Amino acid sequence: MASKGIVNTPGLDVPVKNFSDACSRFFVVFKVLKTGMFPRFAEIDYVTKVNDLAEASNLTPTLELMVDTEI
Repeated sequence: MASKGIVNTPGLDVPVKNFSDACSRFFVVFKVLKTGMFPRFAEIDYVTKVNDLAEASNLTPTLELMVDTEI
């Protein structure tokens, strides 16, 4: 599988800020799926997690470091 090679590549440091910015682009999906309680709950949960990642980017520069330090 090609993705295993990418995941296991040493030195492939993804900045947390860039990752959270990319995740925030999916907010529009929740706007489209606004029917019922579940999509609203999922939107709130997702937005909270992405915002937490954005805040964590001030303390931890890369996803690899975040995982290594178990944040």
